[in-house]
Order: sequence, then structure tokens, then C-alpha cells
Amino acid sequence: MLALVGAPIFGGAKPVPFNPQNVRWGEWGAALVALAGPLTNLVIAFVAFGIRQVIGVPEGDIWYGVLSIMILVNLGFFIFNMIPLPPLDGSRVLYALAPEFVRRGMETIERYGIVVVFAVILLAGPSLTVFMRSSIDFFLAVFGHIFIH
Repeated sequence: MLALVGAPIFGGAKPVPFNPQNVRWGEWGAALVALAGPLTNLVIAFVAFGIRQVIGVPEGDIWYGVLSIMILVNLGFFIFNMIPLPPLDGSRVLYALAPEFVRRGMETIERYGIVVVFAVILLAGPSLTVFMRSSIDFFLAVFGHIFIH
């Protein structure tokens, strides 16, 4: 709805609770659980791009706009959530790779959760915009090579 009215797009979700002690492969298992959401966004963007290209939806068509917004929003969520900053999902991969002292620092940051995310957005807004746009363009180019060539 935000995209349709031209407002900045943002989203949030309640973290899915799980017990890391019940996951195989320790921190790597927790990283895989965290990757499920962002990878779902990537798959949705890929499928929407594929539908738009394979069906050949003309640019002026309402469905072209709907699919384009679906692609951009899901790519945006995928890329943003993969930033390795607690509490974002990308931090779980960093947890799996990081030494213990880095994990403790990340746990401290995670306690402040959404406040940290908003602070990063406010302080690094222009740089974050460039990063997001470049990343989205990269994935659109990859999708284009898959479906167009």
C-alpha cells in the first residue's frame, strides 16, 4: 500500500520464536532458520520477475506495475534483512562466523533491537539508499540474464 501511494516503503515483523538448543548444527542451524525469511523474499521477487517476463506483461498494464512493486519490495526486504546488524536476520550468519567476544557485543546491540535499526537508518540514510539501490539493480540484472538471455 505504501508503494502504491508513493510513500517510503518499510515493514516489520515480530521475530519468530525458536529455541536454538533444538536446532541442529548450533549457530549454523540458527543462521539457516534466520535465512528462511529473507530467502523467501528473494524467491518471491524472482518468481514475480519471471511471471512478468515469461507472460510478457506490457509496461503500461496494471499487472506490470503490481509485479514490479512486488519485485522491488521483496528485493528491498531481502537485502535490508541480510544486513549483518542485530536484530536483522543477516546478523545470525555473522553470529555463526564471529568469535565469542564479537557475539557478546552483538547480543548487547540486539537488546536495543529496533532502536538500533532506526538509528542506522537515520544516520546512514543516504549511504543506505545507495547501497539498497545498487543491490536491487544487481539482482534485477541477474534476473534479467536468467529470463531474457
